[in-house]
Amino acid sequence: MNAAAQSAPLAGGRREELRRRLQELGFDVVRFATAAPGGGAALRAWLAEGRHADMAWLERTVDKRGDAARVVEGRAA
Repeated sequence: MNAAAQSAPLAGGRREELRRRLQELGFDVVRFATAAPGGGAALRAWLAEGRHADMAWLERTVDKRGDAARVVEGRAA
């Protein structure tokens, strides 16, 4: 798969095919989200309020959660 195809959003037909296959596997709900940057500030505020309870790993990995390119190689938002 070329780089453009890897970074392109899941097109309607591909999205619906994936949804159908996942539902066949037993998933009740299948939803899709973008990998756009910018969620880091909201997550940091949420963490600062202590809302993550005993999920300390969220604090350790907060930098990559705001930037999909840090998690998925070749992914550009």
